[in-house]
Amino acid sequence: MKKYRIGIFSDTHGNLPALIAVSKLIKQYNCDEVFHLGDIINTGGYPKECLEFFHQNDWIQCIMGNHDKSYVKGTTKQNMRSFIKEEHTAWQYDKAGTDYVEWVSRFPLEIYREWNGLSVALTHYAKSKVYPEKTWEPIEDKPTAEIFDDMFSSIKGDVVIFGHKHSFLEILSKSNDDIALVGEGIYNKLQGRRYIETGSVGSHAYPFVCAIIFEVYTDGSYDYKRITAPYNPKPMFEEMKALKIPFAEDIINHYFYGNTDF
Repeated sequence: MKKYRIGIFSDTHGNLPALIAVSKLIKQYNCDEVFHLGDIINTGGYPKECLEFFHQNDWIQCIMGNHDKSYVKGTTKQNMRSFIKEEHTAWQYDKAGTDYVEWVSRFPLEIYREWNGLSVALTHYAKSKVYPEKTWEPIEDKPTAEIFDDMFSSIKGDVVIFGHKHSFLEILSKSNDDIALVGEGIYNKLQGRRYIETGSVGSHAYPFVCAIIFEVYTDGSYDYKRITAPYNPKPMFEEMKALKIPFAEDIINHYFYGNTDF
């Protein structure tokens, strides 16, 4: 058996400068597989360019996010908890065009992998219990192990890795004090099911991109680390304003400068 190294990032949201920066960053790690956990477009100024990038770079495996699903369906209706107005989403879809709709429609809701006996589920978020093939559960602002165990009950895996909320989080569903760490910072699946939320690659208030490098060792133990690289989002913000994208100022202030929960 071999050691596996996996690159994971999520929630690009039309931020092409962040996407280019994080792709260059991940390539430095010579990963066996790379995954994007959903939401290619909406909020950022480059929806079509981001779709083109992912389509041309098929070494990145894409998972369906809620904004990807809405793009496929052509749904611009504002979600109750969203600050994204219908006019803004309509501009995003018009700019993105329809060339990639069929391709995006084939994104899976989750991907399962087993590396050296460790089962890992990669998804955008917990699927809706009412419409599991259509929507996701509302974002849980104060999750606990018990809440996540219930929310993700339909998803199997020793480790569940997801995005959606744009902030990093780690929760262990069951702690077993009799199972020691294999080494400092190295985990064993017998310790319990681990939930890892990646955070957004660039939808936050800081001038750097982020991703996760997840490694599985030959005995099935594993670890991960967050990686970052600097980038400059300000030219994109200026172009969004210059293009008079609907509600650009509100989007920038809320989804970028307003997200300090990194």
